[in-house]
Parts: sequence; C-alpha cells; structure tokens
Amino acid sequence: MRAFQVVTGLCPQIREVKNTARSGLSKTSWHGRAELLCFDGLPFLFDGAHNPEAASGLAQTIRDIHLSGRFREVTLVFGAMKDKDIEGLLRPLLPISGRVIFTALSYGRAETPEGLKRIADHVIKDMGDQRPVNISAAHESPVDAPSGGIAFHISDSAGEAIALARSTSAPGDLVVVTGSFYIIGDALESLGYKGTLKRLSETR
Repeated sequence: MRAFQVVTGLCPQIREVKNTARSGLSKTSWHGRAELLCFDGLPFLFDGAHNPEAASGLAQTIRDIHLSGRFREVTLVFGAMKDKDIEGLLRPLLPISGRVIFTALSYGRAETPEGLKRIADHVIKDMGDQRPVNISAAHESPVDAPSGGIAFHISDSAGEAIALARSTSAPGDLVVVTGSFYIIGDALESLGYKGTLKRLSETR
C-alpha cells in the first residue's frame, strides 16, 4: 500500500478512489505495477503493461479512478519495444487519453517515437475515430488538441517526456507512464528513484 499512501497524502483529488482501484493498489509491492506516486502535486500512475491484456487491465483501472470524476485529463507517456504488440497496447489506451507523449528509450530494441506515432495513427484510423490529432516535438510549444481530439507529442528520452508531461498538465490531471518496464525504469530514475532499472524486466 505504500504507493497508494504516498499519492493520497499529496494528491487529495484521488483520496476517494473506487474500492476496485484501492484493492488493486493494495497488491502493489514493486515499482511499475499500478504504482501511484505524486510529484509536486501531480499524480503519476506507473504500470509496465507490455502486452494487450495488461494494457486492457490498465485502461480499466484508469477508467475507475479517472472517469469517476477524480481527474480532468489523462496524459499518456508511452514507450515500447519493437517486438511487442504495440497496436494491441495502444488500442485500449488511446480512447481515454487526452494527450500522448511518445518517447524514445535507451535500448536498441525500443521502437522510435515516430514509429509509435505512426502505429497510433493507424489504430485511430482503424477504430473509425475521426477526432483530429495534433503532433509536436517535445522542444516545441505544447499543442492543445481541438475539443474531443488527442494531442500527440514526441520526445527523445523518458526524462524529456516526463518533463513535458509535467509542464503541460494542469491541476486535476493524471499522468500515466506505460508500454514497457523499461520506460518505467527510465522515468523513475529521471524523477530521482535511483537503481530501479536493473530490477525491472519483461519476461513476455
């Protein structure tokens, strides 16, 4: 329960999450599994979902604590390995995201942020979603999507993606970091959690 206690102490807007979310969080005992942490009043949900089943479960968790009115908007920070089912990972997550930051990872197997964005474009088109999608590089001014749209950004590193998420999020938003345990390690280390990378791995 450590992660849940940390976030509720610093981010009061999620103090009353649904019982289903609370139950799942109570089983969290290591970095990157439905882990809620708070940085400067902004809640982050870290989940190393790297297969479609796990991504679907994460999407349901987000709905439980977001669509219940606890959060204004979800910013998705996403990085994944080339050999994963990236389309299957994004399919349940894109519909509940207001902004997506695709990021490079410090591993040769990682898909590029531009490649991730192309896959996301295909997913949205395949789903028949005609909402406009904007794209910007992390170093550019943040892009706000038109009403009902998704803002797409690309970044060169997980640390840069986290910084962008923090600078573009407003009070009441939720930042979700997912797609790989490797992005969890990179992101947590950029936030000051040292030594996490070597303890995070993907078995399938």
